[in-house]
Amino acid sequence: LDLFIRPLKNKTVLIADDKMWFNRVNQVIGKIEKNKSLNTVYEQLIKVKNKLRIMNLPLKTPYCRPSTVEEELNNLGYQTVKVPGRIFEYKNDADGILPNHLLNYMNGIAHINPKGELVYITNKSDLNNYCGITPEIAKEINFDFETEFINSVKDHIKPENIYFTDTDKLLKKYEGGIHCLCAEIPKLENEINIKDKKLAFNNKNMVSYYHELLWS
Repeated sequence: LDLFIRPLKNKTVLIADDKMWFNRVNQVIGKIEKNKSLNTVYEQLIKVKNKLRIMNLPLKTPYCRPSTVEEELNNLGYQTVKVPGRIFEYKNDADGILPNHLLNYMNGIAHINPKGELVYITNKSDLNNYCGITPEIAKEINFDFETEFINSVKDHIKPENIYFTDTDKLLKKYEGGIHCLCAEIPKLENEINIKDKKLAFNNKNMVSYYHELLWS
């Protein structure tokens, strides 16, 4: 679950919307298509778009779909915020078809600083470099991957409080990011005896269990 949802505070939960990336990348491609000076960026974004197209196919995988989780969270009274949070390729594994992440901003750590502001630390992606998007080009085309995520959460987290740290090797080799490395202890809505909690790994029970661990 922590590869595509991220609890914040006040019952607000970020949830990855894979179509947001496809639509935005497609929009940028259309904008720069005839600009010969940006041909390399254009060609690389086409490759990313193709990956996004496959991402959005309804393939059968061991993971539950974000839309299923979103519906259940909304029914439980949470405010879900859709964000462009992940980009991955599918790979065949002994456990089935699994995602190999090229970008994942969902598997992050949320912290409240002494000022009472949310601080968000998440995984850095190499996709800007892969596409040849330098700070100058990002300004020219009004697009880079980190800024897209920052803008999507600015109503909840100040841009200056978002940090991207290099966990590329973890995401590609171990299918996890910075959140997977940390023992995060959230504020519980109710006292829960974790040791006695029987966890069934189906979509409904998994989501309900995570619901009890979200910040109030």
